[in-house]
Amino acid sequence: TARGIPCLYYGTEQAFNGGNDPYDREDMFAGQFEQGPSLGDNFNMTHPLFQWVAKLNNLRRLYPALRTGVHSNLWANPSGPGLFAYARRLGTQEVLVVLNTATSSQTLPDRRTLYPAGTRLVNLFDPSETAAVTAGPRTPPITVPGTAAKIFIAQSQMLPLDPVVTSITPAHDSTIVGTATPIVIQFSQPMDTRSVESAFSTIPATTGAFAWSPARDMMTFTPGGAGLPAQSLVSVRIAATARAAASGNPFCSAFESRFKTGQAAQPTTQGQ
Repeated sequence: TARGIPCLYYGTEQAFNGGNDPYDREDMFAGQFEQGPSLGDNFNMTHPLFQWVAKLNNLRRLYPALRTGVHSNLWANPSGPGLFAYARRLGTQEVLVVLNTATSSQTLPDRRTLYPAGTRLVNLFDPSETAAVTAGPRTPPITVPGTAAKIFIAQSQMLPLDPVVTSITPAHDSTIVGTATPIVIQFSQPMDTRSVESAFSTIPATTGAFAWSPARDMMTFTPGGAGLPAQSLVSVRIAATARAAASGNPFCSAFESRFKTGQAAQPTTQGQ
């Protein structure tokens, strides 16, 4: 959310924690120099930190002030852990970013804002949290829990996020998965079911039936016929053409996960 092009060292979004050489060069995919969180294949698009980075990228796409807006520092604690707050401003758009590096809750005092008094602000990480600009105009005091962050914008300028997959079963890189196991995918918001079903595929290709939760935010694909191929690496893909039901926003990029199946279930026989 600050100035410049965001740069993350690969593995940060998968919670890689490094180690002494050569374990400071962990592989994203299954290979050498693996330990702890980097064991196995780690291109896991449902990992909580991957989801966090994806949301920040989503916000950056939505709000031009986060890309090219003027940066104005509003508060800093240079003596140790605490609050750091700044605004990114572009035209009539202001994005207020409040970071708390302390382990205890901290409160940011009221700060000047370009939004007029009475403007309703909303926390983009938790839209249920709102606050009103006071006379001055000033932002109201904002309390941030320890080691957390909040991002506020005028509620009238808030835009819908692009949809993402938040979880999948079988989990990424699972092994010995049953060939009849349903694939259950949870989305961040209600989806256009037809667009998702047409964007869904497996490699190797598998036929089956779709079912949806009443809220249309969870899809279950149940393999038909002989089920999933036995003793195989199965990739599950959803193309970027999948769309949210309310906004019509598509995925920003395709989703992919994978798992390995075990042996096919053997038919049972009953003796005479």
